[in-house]
This record gives sequence, structure tokens and C-alpha cells, in this order.
Amino acid sequence: EGRSTLYSNRAFALLKVSRWQEASEDCSAALSQNPENVKALYRRAQARNELGEIEGGLADVSEVLQRFPAGSEQHKAAKELETTLQGKAKAASATKATAASSSASSGGFKRMEIVEASDSEEEAPPAKSSSPAKAKTSSPAAPAGAGFKRMEIVEASDSEEEAPPAKASSPAKASPPAKAPAGAGFKRMEIVEASDSEEEAPPAKAPSPAKASSPATAASQVAAPSPTTSASSAANGSSTSHLLSSRAALEEMKTKGNRAFAAKKFEESIECFTSCIDSCERVGLDREGRSTLYSNRAFALLKVSRWQEASEDCSAALSQNPENVK
Repeated sequence: EGRSTLYSNRAFALLKVSRWQEASEDCSAALSQNPENVKALYRRAQARNELGEIEGGLADVSEVLQRFPAGSEQHKAAKELETTLQGKAKAASATKATAASSSASSGGFKRMEIVEASDSEEEAPPAKSSSPAKAKTSSPAAPAGAGFKRMEIVEASDSEEEAPPAKASSPAKASPPAKAPAGAGFKRMEIVEASDSEEEAPPAKAPSPAKASSPATAASQVAAPSPTTSASSAANGSSTSHLLSSRAALEEMKTKGNRAFAAKKFEESIECFTSCIDSCERVGLDREGRSTLYSNRAFALLKVSRWQEASEDCSAALSQNPENVK
């Protein structure tokens, strides 16, 4: 029983520093020494909630609710945890249902390129796609087909002699789009799966000006600065934040953050709240005050679409004050 208490106590401390996996393991060790240790059971439910182990967390908290006296603070806290876990379980089920529906509607295909092949196998390879007719017909097919991301239809020539690019200078052969509407004239269709990258899908079409000079394609390959990179530095105390020397200075900075938020200066607001959070220990701010600061910064993070950091700040706020409904 003494060993169980020690494991449970260390698990409680581990929870406070967000070391969820170790906390869960210590709770399991505590319960192996004393299965009646209800605190260890409740703390494991908390850890499993943070780890995303929804089923295990629900099983633990359900047993906790049977052991804690109804109406007690422990029972209320356990009930709130159960509600949180049930909400996550429903969200996970909804996500799976949506994914299954999406997969069914698309027939399991991610993206397909449709190429009309002639009667000979020699026309199928992409090496012959330098024909101007193919370059022209590849773009308009993009919106085709519900559930498909992109479809590319390429009309193949009727004879071996028309396919080589050397004969593309002939006006009659360079403009065969008139065949495209004649759906009944297709003898055989070859379906080729396109790659995930716009550049990789038509490797042999590089000589075609239509493909080589597409600004949209080139732009999509430029790595844009990740907003979450600067976000994490602000959330963790960037160089723009500084430690405040007193409680009065902290309250002043908090007010400044609120005003920046009201003025829709969300990044400035985030920096102000970060300074406050970094200074909590120094000025001795209570847990409820810290919870409010984390919640306020999460609100500003939501406004700039920094979802992961907002979620982490909300979890931090709730660890300080589980009653913080915001």
C-alpha cells in the first residue's frame, strides 16, 4: 500500500509537468500494488485523456465515479473528465464516419489520369506526349469527376506515324482536338495513376510551353514560411517578451494584451500574454490567474489560426483551473 501511494504521488507530480506517458505508467504501477487506490485510477484517466487513449480513459473514470461519493468535489471533477472523454469519443467516431464516406464516394481512388490509347502498345508511353494536341487537352480535364482531385485526358493519335513529335509541324496533325468530342470513337482507354506532384505527373511534357511556363505550378513549389514556427517561439517566450518585475506590471501588460486583442492586433496580444505567463512564477500569480492568461492567449491564437498552440494553451489553462469553462 505504501508503494502504491508513492507511485500515485509521483504520477500526480508528473501530470503537473505534462509528462503524460510516465504519469500513466506510474498510476498503473500504483494500481498493481493496490487496486483500491482510487486516486491512482483517476490520475491515470487524466493521463490517458491527454494521450488520446479515449477508451482506456473512459473505463478508468467510469470506475472512479462508482467509488467517489456522489456530490463530492472528486465526483464532480471525475464527471467533468468523463464528459470530456465522451466528447472526444464522439468526435473520433464522426471523423471515422466522414473518412469512410469520403472513401466510398471516391471509390478508393485518390487521383487518376485517363489516357486514350491506340491499338498499338507503342503509343501508351509518355515519351510521345510532346504532341501539341496532348498539351492542349490536359488542362481542361482538371474539374472532371466528383470525388477525384484531378483528371487528365489525353487523346492519342490513330496511327504510329502521327505520334512522333518530329511530325508535329504539320498543321493537320498538330490540331486533332476535333476528335475529343467524339466519345463513341474511343476504341480503348488506358488509365494511368498520376503522381502527387504537378511536376512529376507529366515528365515528358517538359518541352511543351504550356507545361514548362505554368506560374501556378512553379508557385506551388515555393516553400512558404510556416506560421507555426513563429507561433511556437511566441508561445514559449520569444525574444520580444520579457519578465515583469511586479504584479502591477503584470496586470498592466495583461490590460495591454486585452486592448491589442480588441484592436485586432492579435500577434501583439499574443506577445503581451506570453510576457505575463513567463512572469507568473516571478510575481507569484495564483493558479486561477494563470489559467486566465493561458485562456486569453489561446483566444488570440485561435484568431490567427494557430490551432495546435491554442489547444495546448487551453490544456494548460485547465490544468491550472479545471473550472475554466472558456
